[in-house]
Amino acid sequence: MDEAYATTDGRKVVYSSLNPIKLLRNPNIFTFVALILILLIILLIVLLVRFIIKRVKKRKAKKQIPEEKPEESNEG
Repeated sequence: MDEAYATTDGRKVVYSSLNPIKLLRNPNIFTFVALILILLIILLIVLLVRFIIKRVKKRKAKKQIPEEKPEESNEG
């Protein structure tokens, strides 16, 4: 085999890796868009959970207020 093919000779070398540091080493516009979408989804989930928790707490607080019952008299 010719020695010219032994090196990359300035050509792009592709490494398949799932290491996040290696994946984000040279980000492009698609990487930034994906990160923004992921962050927005996480933010929406957090806000939805907070909204649900507040609503449940309000309902529990409403149920805990005792209703005034008329006192029964033991006459007779």
